[in-house]
Amino acid sequence: MNDADYEKQKVRVLERFTRWKDDMGLAGWHLDIAWYRECANTDAQGSGETAMEVSSQWQYRQALFSVYLPKVALEDDDRLDWMVCHEILHVLVAEMRGDRKVNKHEERVCSQLAQSFIWVRTCAEERGRGCVVAGTTEPTVWRDAPNTASWPR
Repeated sequence: MNDADYEKQKVRVLERFTRWKDDMGLAGWHLDIAWYRECANTDAQGSGETAMEVSSQWQYRQALFSVYLPKVALEDDDRLDWMVCHEILHVLVAEMRGDRKVNKHEERVCSQLAQSFIWVRTCAEERGRGCVVAGTTEPTVWRDAPNTASWPR
């Protein structure tokens, strides 16, 4: 990967990390990114090269993202957005895993949550149109809740 491509891919990734970090409330975390010009790793399932991975120390609110730019370069912007969101979600759920390694359950949870976060953000950006629930044709209408004093807390 030449220097120009390296810088171009870094910019693409940094734009997304900056936005998702703020959108997900991680402004108080210490987040680092290690950039790689070669893909030396395989994904969690061992099925191919990975574009990103994260190691977190949730108890100290810090994480290190490893980004393999040749793989990133193959991804379109929407997929890259999803990937960054997915990796940040690993930081948020890592505490539940404890000292164990990432497993298929965590991968599925982060994948589903990433899709949900993207959907919600897209709807928020298109506020005037309303959000349509998957499988329906009607926009979801949110109303102010009635008096909730009697609800269990």
